Amino acid sequence: MLGIERYLGDGQIPGIGPGLAKKIVAYFEEQTLSVIENQVERLIEVPGIGKKKADQIQAV
Repeated sequence: MLGIERYLGDGQIPGIGPGLAKKIVAYFEEQTLSVIENQVERLIEVPGIGKKKADQIQAV
């Protein structure tokens, strides 16, 4: 899962940096990419991510 964390944290998705990537992967584990691609609204389940941040990520 370190690969997913690195992918998300390297700036490929605006709004997700290394710290946030770590939180998202820790929460969703192997489902992380599927959630981001298909159910991005679920990002608000991650502590520290609000609707505004989830909307920013979804805009990609």
